[in-house]
Amino acid sequence: MYISGFSINILTLLGIVLATGLVVDDAIVVLENIYQKIEEGMSPMQASLQRFQRNCICHHFDYSQP
Repeated sequence: MYISGFSINILTLLGIVLATGLVVDDAIVVLENIYQKIEEGMSPMQASLQRFQRNCICHHFDYSQP
């Protein structure tokens, strides 16, 4: 932002912190779900694929609503 001539003010920093927090929180939830499936006896690859498929379905319905 400095290179393009913008200043980093408090509101911009707040937005960056909130966006980073949301991404990290979502990643933690996904990893906890995969870890739970692995503890239930599922292979790591199968647990990851199942979580990925469920996540894709949720995002599809989120964006398909008008």
